[in-house]
Amino acid sequence: MRNSVSSTSIALLTLMFPTAALAQLSIAPTTQTVTNPGNSATYVATLTNPTGSTQQFVPSTIGIPASWGVQEPASLILAPGATTTFNLVLTTPLGLLDGSYPFMLNVITMGGLSYTASATLVLNTTSQSTAEIDTLGTTSVTQQVNTYQVELKARMQGGAYLFDQTYNVAFTDPSFAAHITQAKSVLTGAGAVSFSGPTQLSSTQSLVSSVTNTVPNGSQLTGTQTSIYTYTAPLTGPLTIYTGSRGICQSYAFPPNAPPQLTGCSLPGTPLTFGPSFIINGFYTPFYNTQTLVVSLVTIGQITTTTNTYLISQVYEIDGFPAGATATPVPASLLLTLLGLAGCAFYLACQRRAGA
Repeated sequence: MRNSVSSTSIALLTLMFPTAALAQLSIAPTTQTVTNPGNSATYVATLTNPTGSTQQFVPSTIGIPASWGVQEPASLILAPGATTTFNLVLTTPLGLLDGSYPFMLNVITMGGLSYTASATLVLNTTSQSTAEIDTLGTTSVTQQVNTYQVELKARMQGGAYLFDQTYNVAFTDPSFAAHITQAKSVLTGAGAVSFSGPTQLSSTQSLVSSVTNTVPNGSQLTGTQTSIYTYTAPLTGPLTIYTGSRGICQSYAFPPNAPPQLTGCSLPGTPLTFGPSFIINGFYTPFYNTQTLVVSLVTIGQITTTTNTYLISQVYEIDGFPAGATATPVPASLLLTLLGLAGCAFYLACQRRAGA
């Protein structure tokens, strides 16, 4: 318990040392975490004698239950203005529950000066770990691109070709009309006054190339899987597990009554070592850690586009006719006449068989 100090003493101390020097006791770190009951934590205290005379300081703790182990110096003697450090070791008792345990370190002198510093010890027998499993979701798209090689030929009434040009546009392209006009002009110069065509002589299609391109198309969390497993250190030595983020993993498995399994992870995680467990006075005392592993299942979208490029090769012909000659159309009517005659002959043959 802090002893009162007279106003005269405070004034004398303030004269001898600046007010900033009155932070006489500090402790580091202010918070420590142990992973199992029975573990120890070491704090480093820094103490300064702010008085003008040699002082004997006696350390003690406030808020630490009697079941805990406490190691600290019995006393420290400091000359005027001197500073020293000392260790405070706290050992948690077996059976202690997880939680935060605040306490104070106190130093007092025979003259009644008293200083305190606060800190916390945290017992946490649990840990967290995360991982991500990516699955590709592919959308396939096929598109066709046509290129053209169109040959346009022109001649006079079945004679030698007077015009023969190849173009890299479709016959149906509006620009092709100019090529037809050019061919007819050549035939007109050769005496043509009428024309037939352009008539398609051939058309072929061939695959030139096939190119596949894949691009990402966003990602989506489709679900999570959680494993809670308690690791127990063996009697033969400590056990190391890995906590925190494991990054993106290739696969996972949660086998029954066994640790969860992650393979091909991009991050190693943070190692956590505890144990070994031990037997004292015939009683088994385990060192353990209960880890919660959350696996995020993510679908990575991608679009795969296959572009097939075809070459369409076509040949068209224009025939020119001089004065006095006419363009001879394709005799489609002759075909119809022959078909009609064949039908009549078939009908008569059927009638003869019926009469017989």
